[in-house]
Amino acid sequence: RSLHYSAETTPDLERWMDRACPDTDQRLRARELWRRTLSGDLVDNEEAQFKRADGSVRYCLVSTALAQDHALVAFVDIDERKRMEQELESSKERFSTLFELAPFSCVINDTEGRFLLANEFFLESVGRAREEVIGRTAEEIGQSISAADRMQISEAFKRGGAFPLQELEVTTHGQTRSSLVASRVIDWGQERAIISATVDITEKKEAHRQLQDKEESLRVTLDAIGDAVITTNTEGTVTRMNPVAEELTGWSRESAAGAPIQQVFVISGVDDRQPRRSPVADVLASGAAVDHADNLALDARDGRRFRIAAAAAPLRSDAGLNVGAVLVFRDVSEEHAVQEQLRQSQKMQAVGQLAGGVAHDFNNMLFAITGAVELLEELLEGDEEREYLDM
Repeated sequence: RSLHYSAETTPDLERWMDRACPDTDQRLRARELWRRTLSGDLVDNEEAQFKRADGSVRYCLVSTALAQDHALVAFVDIDERKRMEQELESSKERFSTLFELAPFSCVINDTEGRFLLANEFFLESVGRAREEVIGRTAEEIGQSISAADRMQISEAFKRGGAFPLQELEVTTHGQTRSSLVASRVIDWGQERAIISATVDITEKKEAHRQLQDKEESLRVTLDAIGDAVITTNTEGTVTRMNPVAEELTGWSRESAAGAPIQQVFVISGVDDRQPRRSPVADVLASGAAVDHADNLALDARDGRRFRIAAAAAPLRSDAGLNVGAVLVFRDVSEEHAVQEQLRQSQKMQAVGQLAGGVAHDFNNMLFAITGAVELLEELLEGDEEREYLDM
């Protein structure tokens, strides 16, 4: 019944085997069990596969025995259990593969701290062979953490069976390194065990510290520059600006960070007030430096307006790739006003020089005329003729 066959459809053993064991291997297995039964062997819970009447193949435990002139055969359907075992075995295999391939240290310890399992990454980090690790504690292979950290981990296990990811100082063979550590209590066979993952972040922390130093050095340098400076990424988004740029644009560096450059650096023509294209856009489009030295006005966020000179250049990485642009500009309003006053002064000086020259020439001509009149007065004798000279 467990295989859903009836006496009508399988009246004898051969027909039953043809239907219940269509696969050659299955049929050979069934015949072997039957041969053992007939020879008097006790078949007790032997595993085999059989095809049911509905066409499905099931795992069964078979037990047989001879009773006088009859053979007793018992089937126990274990298909669900068998498939669960196969899935469990498959899961174990996947876990083992992931455990070994993990690009960080993974270990499993028993509750006494002895290693049950360790991946290659961990073995390389401690400089030990697998047989030197399994069965020993971390201290026995030269690895340790502080007493305070051990207490912290123990308390975490008592509270919830897990130690969440935290940075700890791990010492291996006398060398202390910064690591991210996480642990959890798991079932391991019939026992409890602890699985732990450790990621060494020493180099990452050092790189981060060096980056912070560079960022601070760059900030100090930018703040010391007398001109306004704004940097952008390749999308034209503001990444940095110095205090002079904050003063001229009316934007704080916090509010400008992440904003489009054309929103922060708004320029137009000095005379026509028509919007002008940002030098940064030209740099990002061409990859070459540009210079706008004249006829530009900056419209600040608070409504002020400055006459400026501006230049922009590409920012390149160590590999020579464009990573953004730097914009440098300064207020030339006062400088332009001084130059305008100088031009006006020079114009007035030129007019004065011209007027002086004309007066000099006129005086020369007048002196000649006056001399001629005086000479004529001496030559003329009659009063009537001299009267015309007086005119």
